[in-house]
Amino acid sequence: HVMAIPIMLFSFMCHASVLPIYAECKPHTRKFMLKVTKTALLFCFLVYLAVGVTGYLTFRSATIVSDVLLMYTNILPLSTPIMIARICSLVCVIFSAPLLHFPCRKALTMLLFPDKAFSWSIHLSIMLFNLILVFLNVYGLGQSLGNLLSYGGIIAGNSLILILPNLFYLKLCGV
Repeated sequence: HVMAIPIMLFSFMCHASVLPIYAECKPHTRKFMLKVTKTALLFCFLVYLAVGVTGYLTFRSATIVSDVLLMYTNILPLSTPIMIARICSLVCVIFSAPLLHFPCRKALTMLLFPDKAFSWSIHLSIMLFNLILVFLNVYGLGQSLGNLLSYGGIIAGNSLILILPNLFYLKLCGV
């Protein structure tokens, strides 16, 4: 399915958070960072595997929408475990947004104001611009989680994974 490509690109957007994570690691070694990465990927794999298997075992041949929890909500609307899972999903999205916002704000600040010292007005203006842009995207594409992730993958994933690294390489090499 063609919609899977942007969603897969969206899943690689976490690489923007690698440098801040590395800066927080003690000790600052490649071996320790690989250990952190392997642990995080293993945990993600196990969570995705559990969600995928339980979703498959529950619905088998039924059409699954882009959000597995919506299918469970249609079957058991008042189920406490499903509500807890939806709340956990919401908390995950809420707390992961700043992790993606930080590198975006930092990059925009460095791009638009490369020689200026830190200024709260610039900092807050860029933050407000980013939040308004995110709000408009969520509001406009919010009918389906699949649409939201697809467009996020198309826009951010392509630029972060395919376009920007090549531009940075050209800039660093002086081409």
